[in-house]
Amino acid sequence: MNKHNNAMKQAFLDILNKIAINDTIEDVQFEYTANLLDEAASKTNDDTRDIAIKIVDKLVEGGFIKDCIDTDDESEFEVQDLIHEVLNEDLVVSK
Repeated sequence: MNKHNNAMKQAFLDILNKIAINDTIEDVQFEYTANLLDEAASKTNDDTRDIAIKIVDKLVEGGFIKDCIDTDDESEFEVQDLIHEVLNEDLVVSK
């Protein structure tokens, strides 16, 4: 009977431990998300412009949009402006 009680006690402790670990994971995820949101909220218009430029550079590198540097084609800059606009709207950045 004592062996059975010890096994039940251990199973109960294992369940409590799993609950504690899950709660800790949820707390860490919440804190990480909150930190990301705080960081995003602190971005300025210049910050989001820099991010848009980096995104467009990666799109050019990947061949998704053509490189328009040193040409009269404005499509690369139009994409950059669209990305910049979306970032500002989603992150609620004042212009």
